[in-house]
Amino acid sequence: MGVLDSAARSIRRQSLRKGLIGGSRVWMVVGGIYSLLKVVRRMSRNTDTVLAAETLKPGESVIIEALPRTSRRDRRRDSAS
Repeated sequence: MGVLDSAARSIRRQSLRKGLIGGSRVWMVVGGIYSLLKVVRRMSRNTDTVLAAETLKPGESVIIEALPRTSRRDRRRDSAS
């Protein structure tokens, strides 16, 4: 997806330059749509992770717990160390 990424960066750069700075309405709309799609993509991202997969035998049980989400700042701090 290198070509698509570079095209998206180019569109983003053009929309900032020509839309926000240059005052072109068309480019401002393009930038708004780009930003909206980026936010929607980020919000709909699948963040589920399989931690373990085992076959249960008769009589065995499973306890499922929800772990608290770590903040972005904590994740960055953990990856830096």
